[in-house]
Amino acid sequence: MKVDDSTPAETERQPNFNHLWLFYNVARFGSVSAAARALRTSQPSISRQVRTLAENLGTDLFVRKGRTILLTDAGRLLFDHAQRIFTLGADAVRTIQEWSGGRTARLAIGAVPPLRDYWLPARLGELLRALPDIDVRCGPHENIEERLVTGGSDVALIDAPAASDALFSEPLFSAPLVLMGRSADGPARGGAAKKRGKKAETEERIGEALAKNTLLVPAYQGWRGPVTKFLEETRIRPARIQVREGIEGLVRCVEEGVGLAFLPAYVSAGRRLARLGGERAAVPMTAWVVMARGRNPTPPLLAFLAILRRAAGQAGRVTEPA
Repeated sequence: MKVDDSTPAETERQPNFNHLWLFYNVARFGSVSAAARALRTSQPSISRQVRTLAENLGTDLFVRKGRTILLTDAGRLLFDHAQRIFTLGADAVRTIQEWSGGRTARLAIGAVPPLRDYWLPARLGELLRALPDIDVRCGPHENIEERLVTGGSDVALIDAPAASDALFSEPLFSAPLVLMGRSADGPARGGAAKKRGKKAETEERIGEALAKNTLLVPAYQGWRGPVTKFLEETRIRPARIQVREGIEGLVRCVEEGVGLAFLPAYVSAGRRLARLGGERAAVPMTAWVVMARGRNPTPPLLAFLAILRRAAGQAGRVTEPA
């Protein structure tokens, strides 16, 4: 194999990647002690090697504020580069491992609980039918963005655009939260109540309904926050607000007439639920698919994205869920 020796002579030498790895973890975990626990090494060793890195670069990477250490401007710049370096390194190792030895291709998916439990299963079924040998893993919903950036997940489904600039967010479909109550007419279709020859109830009628009933809200902040904001903006005051841990338990309570709840169509479809109010009474929300920027998508990821986009409508366009 011929070695490319065309690198210009003036190119700076490579950094010590062990020092860079330790710096990256100190920045990621927020302290030397937390990084030491995660890496199972000593604090003095990490401090010494990160200090050596800063000296070699000729600039401070951290500044201490009380007991907290913060990245300097140079530190933030180096962290961004380190993040890309180690993410690409993890991708390279995984790709080689899958290529050699005939390893099964892997797809790691992150998803917030509502999408994971109600919308994702049908899409995973389609993926497994197309690629029966694929190893699909659904990780916990905590720290979804961090796992995408560090390569722990390949793709994620969330209900808000990603905050990190290292991630790319694509709107998948519109998933507004609408007020649902018990229906005596059988399962609701797509979460919409049957028409009875009259216009849907107005926002004022929703206020009346909530004034007489308990509003059930999930502990999941992705919905709880927008619902709270909607109530504040419309000045609607429910008789009582009750927080429920699990979304499935919350839905069953609504079906049994225990209270009302704001739910999206993909959760309420096929349940004994009826929608209250018209379009104005919906809490806007969109489902997003999120990936890391600059990372080459694997064939399983491309197949999964095609399934998601086909299920949601035209690629890249916000639509009602299939």
